Amino acid sequence: MSEQPTEIEKSLIEKQAMECMIAVNTQRGIPKKSGDWDFSGLESLTGALASMAELADDASNPLKNPTKKKWSVEGENENRKISMSFKLSDKSFQCDFLKSLAEWDLIEVRRNDEIVFNLTEDLAAKEENNRLFMELQAEKEKLKKEEEEKKIKQWTEKSYSNVSYKYYEKRHIDSRGSYSEPVLKVDCKPEDPLLVEYDHGGFSGKKAINLIITNINGEVDDSLKDIAVDQYGRMGLVVEKEYSFGINTDKSASLRLAALSSSISSIELDGFKFNFDDISQVPCLGN
Repeated sequence: MSEQPTEIEKSLIEKQAMECMIAVNTQRGIPKKSGDWDFSGLESLTGALASMAELADDASNPLKNPTKKKWSVEGENENRKISMSFKLSDKSFQCDFLKSLAEWDLIEVRRNDEIVFNLTEDLAAKEENNRLFMELQAEKEKLKKEEEEKKIKQWTEKSYSNVSYKYYEKRHIDSRGSYSEPVLKVDCKPEDPLLVEYDHGGFSGKKAINLIITNINGEVDDSLKDIAVDQYGRMGLVVEKEYSFGINTDKSASLRLAALSSSISSIELDGFKFNFDDISQVPCLGN
């Protein structure tokens, strides 16, 4: 008779019968934790449970009847391999284990003498799948970033509920897409003077904002200092009005930006930079 494992070794390995069944029913290279990647371990677990249920109902249940299991030992010391074999209906299984530190690790499973799981191949497949997964994630992040950058470059068309004309918004270059972020705004209201307004997201105006204009030819105009913004986003010099609360402006800076829009590359104000990009996206500016 060939060498047999000790009873302690048998008891430790028998506890891993479920792991052996899962290995039989698992696609190679699937991670142990089903949430790690875009895979689900549910199918393999369901298959393993079905096999275990079949095992429990089988008259020759090797888990309940130890004499139905066969054991064999090969090798010595760190290469000592223990195999647990049993039959289930018309299927035979052999689960091979090697000891790593204090644990017995499943290294190979045979079903009807055909290898259906091999630890070395499985680890290699996991590594390859992980590499492909990381590449996929990087590509997703790249596409997401490109889409965000594309949105930032656009003048977004908006509508009012009670009028037919549109207005257009432009986000700053570091935008996260939040509704509370500051935006530039152009109202394409017929017969009204064109203004490039600054909606900073607050409910009142601001004083002392420096406005820097960079033109398409590279020239920089930083002459607009201490510009005010009223509650409607209209920029210009402060205008004092009797019986008026809040900040009022002469709209001069907003008018200037609209008039020069075709020659502007970007503007900086209030710590934000806005690229003008293709102003033909704003019909009233592009004309």
